[in-house]
This record gives sequence, C-alpha cells and structure tokens, in this order.
Amino acid sequence: MANRKINKPFTLCSEIIAPGKMHTILCDFSNFYTSRRMKVPIHIFHGKEAGPRFFILSTLHGNELNGIEIINRLHKHQALKKLKGTLITVPVANPFGLILKTRQAAGQDINRAFPGSKKGQLASRLAYFLSEDIIKKCDYGLDLHSGGKNLFNMPQVRIDTSMEKLCDLAEAFGVSIIDSPVRKKSLRGFTMKLSIPLLVFEAGEAEKINDECIEIGLQSVLNVLAGLDMINGKWSKKRSKPTYYRELIWIRAPAGGLLLNYKPINGHIKKNQVLAEILDPFDLDSAQQVKAPCAGTIVAKSTAPLVNEGDPLFHFAPDSKKTS
Repeated sequence: MANRKINKPFTLCSEIIAPGKMHTILCDFSNFYTSRRMKVPIHIFHGKEAGPRFFILSTLHGNELNGIEIINRLHKHQALKKLKGTLITVPVANPFGLILKTRQAAGQDINRAFPGSKKGQLASRLAYFLSEDIIKKCDYGLDLHSGGKNLFNMPQVRIDTSMEKLCDLAEAFGVSIIDSPVRKKSLRGFTMKLSIPLLVFEAGEAEKINDECIEIGLQSVLNVLAGLDMINGKWSKKRSKPTYYRELIWIRAPAGGLLLNYKPINGHIKKNQVLAEILDPFDLDSAQQVKAPCAGTIVAKSTAPLVNEGDPLFHFAPDSKKTS
C-alpha cells in the first residue's frame, strides 16, 4: 500500500463527490411536451484510491433494456466496495425513448447526434449533455445495447480494431469481437476523436429482457474493470480467447411468409445447412428453405414471426472473414 495514491474530490453537474463515496445526481435536463421536467439519473462511484475514470451508458436507444439490469446488478456487486478510480453509470441515457417505448428521442437517434449541441433539438441536446458532463471527464467507456426489434444479437463487442487499446479491452470483455466501421456522429466516432477507448456491447433484442445476456454482460464488465485494476482481480472470470469477425453479411428471406427458425444462435454452421423455413400461410404445402451460403457463424437472427421477401433473417460471419 506504500504506492497507494489517494483520489481527489470529483465534480460532476456542479456537485462535488468526496473520495470513497457513492452519489446519485438527478440532472434536470429538459421539458417534455407534457410540461414535465425530465431528469437523467447519474450514479458516481468515487473510490478512495486513484485510478481510471470509466463511464457506462445504457438505453441510448430507449427500447433497449438489458443494459439497465446489467448496471443494476453491477451497482449491487461487492466488487465496487474497493473500487479504484471513478465509475460513472447512466442506466437510462434516453429517458424520452424509454417512456415512449421507442428507440429514438423525439424522432431522432441520439447515436447519430454526437457531440451534440447545447441549443439543438432534443437528441442533440442529450448528446451534448452526455458529451460535456460525462464522456469528456473519462478515460474509458462502455455503451450497452441490444439488437433491434425482432432482432436477437448474440453477446458481442463492436470496436474499430485500428485502436490498439480497444483490442486489449475487448479481449478482456471475453465475448465475440466485431470489427465494425465507425458511423458518422455516433458516440463511438466521437470518443475515437477524443482518443477515449469505447466498447459497444450488444446482446439480446429490443423490448425484451434476457437474463443470460445480462449475466454475460455483468461478468464482462467485471472482467474489464479488473483488467484496468479498478477492482480486485478475483472478480474476473477467464474465458477462451475471443474470435474476431471482420466482415458480416445478411442472409435475407427468399420469400414472404411464416418464419420457422431451426438453428440456435450459437454454434458453427456448415455451407448449405438449413437455417430456417418460410411457410406460405395461404398454401401450407409451399415452403422455402433458408440455407447458409457458406460456412460460418450466426451473430444475430430475426425473431419476427412473419417476414416479407428480402427481410434480413440472419447476420452471418463467414469463416473466411474471421480470425482468432
């Protein structure tokens, strides 16, 4: 303990948090059209000992819910009792979307609005608030997501592998790694410009809670915090070296009808393996098989009961485009 460095008080939203304290701030953000003031809860765990500053955002898309429970379980975990550094969590980064059960905030995607504007529209103001009050104060970040509506994502981390620090963090996370291009005005693009390593965790689907995805997410967060020496290493759980997927393709519906999924989302797929059938509800003797175009792995699949011709059914990683 001779080299122990004591943390300094931390200021967020004009409030001062002393070392060794946990504090929740209800940031008064904006008027809803109902004239109700919207508040964004921010939780700060400020360790006695100095260390990295790490933020975790969830529900940037208002109908993606698994991240809320990941953060809830993390808050209750005893690993945080001896935290080094500072952990900032925002379980509901888009309260407007959550209330309306929609992905967006007033018709706009916050994840296409960074770094935002103090005087812009609602999504832009939210992005600006997160950028200025939280993200710029931190050394690392994690953005928790689920798949879209009727689209189940296997647990995965999305990064730009050109940032070496990100690869180390992603491998500590212990789930499949998608080398994903950065989109314009996304949170990931904004943090890249600031040289802040950001992991994007995807698991499950919108508007649904999946306990397995939540447990994987929680353990993955603990692995990363332990890897950064923010918590005791005993909370880390070693996993096999994750696979990198460098290119994904969509397998689309060859016809419209009732989607009968046959293949679980995990496990290796062989070329021409039958993944699903599409049944014509008006001609029960007519069904079309959906086959894998090549060997590979399913990283996401549609859970929609009815599909139209051309709808995306499986997000697929060909073997030829993956590395260990």
